[in-house]
Amino acid sequence: MFYKADTNFMQKYGAQLVNHNGANYSGLVIKHLDKNWIFKSNDNINVLTYEILTFFLGTNLVNVTEIKPLSTQELEILNNGQILGNIDLSRTSSFLTRIAQDYSLDELPLKDLDSAVAGELVFSTLIRRRDTHEYNRAYVSYVPVFFDHGVSFEDQDATTFFSRKGKGFAGSWRVKVIERPQLIDTIFRKESWGDNHYILNKEHFISEVKRIAKVLKDNFNDLNNLQIPLIDQNEERNRIVVMIKKNLQTTNEDVNKMLEIVFDDD
Repeated sequence: MFYKADTNFMQKYGAQLVNHNGANYSGLVIKHLDKNWIFKSNDNINVLTYEILTFFLGTNLVNVTEIKPLSTQELEILNNGQILGNIDLSRTSSFLTRIAQDYSLDELPLKDLDSAVAGELVFSTLIRRRDTHEYNRAYVSYVPVFFDHGVSFEDQDATTFFSRKGKGFAGSWRVKVIERPQLIDTIFRKESWGDNHYILNKEHFISEVKRIAKVLKDNFNDLNNLQIPLIDQNEERNRIVVMIKKNLQTTNEDVNKMLEIVFDDD
């Protein structure tokens, strides 16, 4: 069943639910399966493919939010129940993204700041997800959880991927050391765009980058047998599998390139 947004949850987090343009999307929050979700829709079917693939590839490995595709019947229930107002049922991709702030620390596979940042950046490098700015993540007990994968799976080598700079591009990723995690409260979403990621210990972060790169390589070895609901016969899914298998061959070199980029200001 679908329900209107949880009042207590919205009072606590509603003001944080904004995109990079400053638009608040509290009106798209619903409660389902005792979890708080954002309703998203798009005319590009590949967006749904990217979101589902990212969740299935990253779940239990990195702090990526859960994705729930919506059937036509579920969309009609949402629409008829007036939970979200009128929904455009003609749009190609409609799905729910679990809100990052809805997680508890116990639910996250990476439970400290350095490890979680390493996980996001290594995973994003591997799947060529470039939009890692601060409006696509939130913090749970000062540990980042990330979401929004519409700009992912670009078929580029690492040199090309990291060559472009500017808003949302991988060449502008930066990692900054802070003295204590509470400083995130004064920094988060107060910069002009927010390509910075914050860690506590550079050596620990680099060690976690290497460890997580190996974990992801080990877990992605059997991509051909990856069973994913709704998109197993999707041609774009098959292209992505070929792309990731190619990236796995250069993972060590790619994460080293990423480390050069993120510490470029040091």
